Amino acid sequence: MPLLSKRRQVSVVKEVTGGTAPGSFPTAAQSGLVLIDATAAIDVENIERNVLRESLTPVKGTVGQQAATFTVTTEIAGANGGAFSDGAPLWGELMQGCGYTQVSVKDVAIGAFSAVGPFQHGELLTMAGGTSAGIPRVVMDTHDGVATITVEPSTALAVTMSSGVTLTGQSSGAVVVTTGLASDSGFAWYPVSNIEKSIDVTFASGQVGVGALIEGVTSGAKAVVTAGANSSGTIKISPVSNGLAFTALEDLTYVLSGASAPATLKADSPTAEAFTKWPSVSLNFNEDGQNIQGVGARGNVAFNFEVNRPATATFTMRGVLNSTTDAAQLTGITSDAPSSPPIWQGSAAGWVDNEIAGKATFASEYLPCLTSLQIDAGVTLADRKCASAAKGLVEILGTGRAGTGSIDPEVTLEADIPWLDYAKNGTTARLRVPLGSVDGNQFTFFMPGVQMDSPSYGDRDGIATHDIPFRLTGGFHHNITGGTPLDVFGGDNELVILYHTS
Repeated sequence: MPLLSKRRQVSVVKEVTGGTAPGSFPTAAQSGLVLIDATAAIDVENIERNVLRESLTPVKGTVGQQAATFTVTTEIAGANGGAFSDGAPLWGELMQGCGYTQVSVKDVAIGAFSAVGPFQHGELLTMAGGTSAGIPRVVMDTHDGVATITVEPSTALAVTMSSGVTLTGQSSGAVVVTTGLASDSGFAWYPVSNIEKSIDVTFASGQVGVGALIEGVTSGAKAVVTAGANSSGTIKISPVSNGLAFTALEDLTYVLSGASAPATLKADSPTAEAFTKWPSVSLNFNEDGQNIQGVGARGNVAFNFEVNRPATATFTMRGVLNSTTDAAQLTGITSDAPSSPPIWQGSAAGWVDNEIAGKATFASEYLPCLTSLQIDAGVTLADRKCASAAKGLVEILGTGRAGTGSIDPEVTLEADIPWLDYAKNGTTARLRVPLGSVDGNQFTFFMPGVQMDSPSYGDRDGIATHDIPFRLTGGFHHNITGGTPLDVFGGDNELVILYHTS
């Protein structure tokens, strides 16, 4: 009997041990992706054997590296009432395999900035006053005049951040006072570059708190503590000073403390790679009973927005070929998405010039008339080959990012919005793209450093249009005083996606 092409299932799970599928994989809970399209292909290297003998007939070749490529297109929609364990949509597992960390976030109401601002993506905030504790991290670039900021809390951050707490940005120097309680707002995805490392420490008392920023007295290396300890032992850190590493037995000092600081802190061993913030995933593709499974997979994601249509995400994942079998399709699967995905309408994309004084607020953003938007994360992949691996391939690594995109605005006079000048001058802009309006099925795509390439001209039913390609770069940060913008590039912030659950 032939197999039916519409009977397809894709299962995905983030790996705990890179290159190894969990023992229970795949399960019904891991298989709820709403598939608009899905394909899988094996990539088996056939090695020719150029044997010299009396006959000119080629001899049988042999098999080298074995990989698999999966392409999955799904609708951008919220999670379906806990169909997946962490409350985030199942496609969030694929986002992590594309180098985007997934974090729970809180919204915090703030007053006006009283010092240079705004806050920058990824910077740590110290807290003074009130009863809250911990050091939250800013998830998304803010802008002048903002009434709410989104933060990734450390484990030490109180669930209900109190009003009247002074927040100070450790990179920007921005200062604000909270005006209300922090509230759970959903999830965020943003790209990562640093690996997490482990280090053994000794100290007399207290604890090494999550969120603390520590510095080596000898090396000058700095790192944020991502997993602490209540006594001497191994902690996990995320380096913030590229190229620097702690040395054995050097003294460590607290730049910022996320908990009670030990009296003394000393590194017992140099840092060593423990795990990565860029996890690999396992994928299982089943077409009406024919099964292809890959492990140690990483990949790239591209988003497509069309007016009056659901937005989609296409994931192209490459992994080590684990198995090819016949296997019955899973039953009892609950779709991971709501019955109706959000439609791209009623939520205009906002464009803000980054390099004009006084334009650092979304109150002054321009709303171009668009019918399409494309975003490509531009992840570069590399096969990690190793002779010790059973199939000559350990895993697929992400080695770079060069995000791109395009929009199709109507042509306007340069006095309205200077598209041509933007391209000519290399101007960057902030692009904010809302999707949906109902909590649990609502998203914001934020790109703080969009840089245009040369626009071309088109026609949309007699209306002149531009086709404008752009590149995703780190965002600039502005001075609240309205003077010359600060020439500070953002890091790991070229694309931030917020999922609003409340």
